[in-house]
Amino acid sequence: MSQISSQFTRPVYSHSGNNGTLGWLTTGMVAICATLMLALGIGPGLLITVGLLLILGYGLLCWYHPAVAIGLIVCISAFSEVEKRNYDPISQIEYSLQASLQTTFRGPPVMPLEMMMLAVAVVWFVRRSRGDIPKVPIFGAYSKIVWLLVAGLVWGYVWGVFLRGGGDAIVGLWEARAVAHLLVVTFLAGQLIRTEDGWRRLAQALMVVTGIVALKIILRSALYIGRIEGIDESSFDHNNVLFFNFFFIFGLAYLFFKPKVRWSGIWWAIYFTLLPFIIIADVLVQRRSGFGSLGLALVTLLVLGARWKPKTMIMVALATVIFVSGYFAAFWNTSSPILAQPIRAVKSLVEPDIRDFLSNQYREIEYFNLMETLNSSPVLGIGFGQEFLFVKAMPNISGWPFWRYTPHNEVVWLWLKLGLFGFIVFWLVMLTSAYRGIKLFWTRNTSMSLGPLFLAAICANVMQVFFAWIDQGYSQTRSMLWLAPLLALVCYWQITEKGKQVQK
Repeated sequence: MSQISSQFTRPVYSHSGNNGTLGWLTTGMVAICATLMLALGIGPGLLITVGLLLILGYGLLCWYHPAVAIGLIVCISAFSEVEKRNYDPISQIEYSLQASLQTTFRGPPVMPLEMMMLAVAVVWFVRRSRGDIPKVPIFGAYSKIVWLLVAGLVWGYVWGVFLRGGGDAIVGLWEARAVAHLLVVTFLAGQLIRTEDGWRRLAQALMVVTGIVALKIILRSALYIGRIEGIDESSFDHNNVLFFNFFFIFGLAYLFFKPKVRWSGIWWAIYFTLLPFIIIADVLVQRRSGFGSLGLALVTLLVLGARWKPKTMIMVALATVIFVSGYFAAFWNTSSPILAQPIRAVKSLVEPDIRDFLSNQYREIEYFNLMETLNSSPVLGIGFGQEFLFVKAMPNISGWPFWRYTPHNEVVWLWLKLGLFGFIVFWLVMLTSAYRGIKLFWTRNTSMSLGPLFLAAICANVMQVFFAWIDQGYSQTRSMLWLAPLLALVCYWQITEKGKQVQK
């Protein structure tokens, strides 16, 4: 026990004199290269210089602050919204940023974000070998399960592209990479972030980025879209609602279960400044899946929180039911597009407007085709890079290059691509993280300040599952990188017993 305890009390990142020399040497090389490139001219030379500076600067960040480097990957991905319409200056910037970081379809095979992950991974390996970083168990609570999931991803690709025949190797790579990103960033975050301050700062940074995304949505809507009726499926990334909902749920979790060590007043000033913008943006994006996932997350919060505050949770549940019932009764037939947005998640099922009717109809046909494809190969699946069957004709949305590969229901899609074994392993990984999160939250002496974050992380996982049932949730890098550090937190955090950290 003493050996394990001492292992976790040693400095996570030690800086020797050699590291300092390396830093000065690298900085000097950057200055020399910048001078030479600028001498070539202010055109391509300047662009090369800027690119070189960014690469070397990120390399230095990885070496000296790898936890910050992995957090930067998550925050950049969350900010770089995937735009499908290129019709205004803000959209132009967004599209350029997204394309630069994640590349476009049929573009370079390796994303810049993946190169950033590789840089962090190399630094982690070198510093772990040197003893600068504690040797944390590989994959923490994931243990051997995650290796089975990695094997499932490899099998799905090999089966779909090579063995089954007729698969598209490029499409297969793009289908599988989001789940791979989830595993890689979960692993790196869990290995590199080992303190409460580190997790708290990453969560705060992610929520601040969410607020910036909300401000961007409001600005675009006000300047270029004008009216809420002008917003359609292509105006904003659908995954935004998951970020907004996490923002809400964390605030509620903190309100109900205040940790022993409080988060700073400056942080809460920032939080409540951003909250109105988050609310407005959540209404503007008009996603039924957002309100549905928020409701499910709230139920999860109340159920898990009942262990510690049963009376409070019952009172909150009753108050919520009364408020929601009154809201539905008062605004069911409202003509206000803003007030009606939360009702759409329910009303679209019983009284859909033309937009919701067409969306529901498309999903019904698509689900039928998915199940027909699954019935044709329920054990092995069809693998990545393979189209699902079009038994019933669907409206042509060929502007989306993956419309025959990645459907809206990506829970069934996982089974279809990974096969039955890989599908079971995937949910074992998710259930393991949920179990660990619940255990950490219920064992409230595990952390002095992270209790509400444990609960919010569990709710995030629940929201992701719900979202993936009705929209693309597991094939999108942006949502997977958002979820990754939350999974890492609950799967790597060490259980504390009697003030000592022990390895599980």
